[in-house]
This record gives sequence, structure tokens and C-alpha cells, in this order.
Amino acid sequence: MSKIGFFTLILHRVFPESQVSQVCVKLHPSCRIHVCWLNNPKPKSSKEPKNAVGVDLGIARLATLSDGCFLENPKPLERSLDRVRVLQSVKKKVSFEKLA
Repeated sequence: MSKIGFFTLILHRVFPESQVSQVCVKLHPSCRIHVCWLNNPKPKSSKEPKNAVGVDLGIARLATLSDGCFLENPKPLERSLDRVRVLQSVKKKVSFEKLA
């Protein structure tokens, strides 16, 4: 660099140098140098899906796929209903003991 001189560059990630299209060097007043570069990566080829699946969203089941699979609705209340019952009974017993 003609105005800045030589400096050591610390790379934070590896990149192919053949894809770099533009470089910008910034010298800050605190004598820190920042280098920014612009890459032009090769576009990736899109892969066509091998099997297409249709989805039907419903109320009784979360989804029904066209291949016959079912996805069930998440039911957090039914999964934790036993714990809720235990906690409510404990609360009920504690409140009666304090009143007596």
C-alpha cells in the first residue's frame, strides 16, 4: 500500500482468493487498519426435490401428508395435566392446614 505501507493481516476466516472482486483498506485515527473485501461466490446449483409431498393442515391433527403420514398436534396441557393435579391438591391441603 503506497500511503499506508506494509502491515500484518490477520484472517478471521479462510476464503478463496480467486473469488475476491474488490478490496477496501481503512486507516482509522487510532492507527488501526481494517481491510474489507467483496466476494463473488459461484452460484450453487439448485437441487430439485426427489419426492414432492402435499400437506393438509387440520384441527384434529396438525398435518396430514399426501404419502399417508400424520403429524399430531402438540398438546402441552394434556402432557402436564398430572403435574397440575398434584400441585393443585398440595395447594388445597396447605391452605386448609393454615386455616385450622
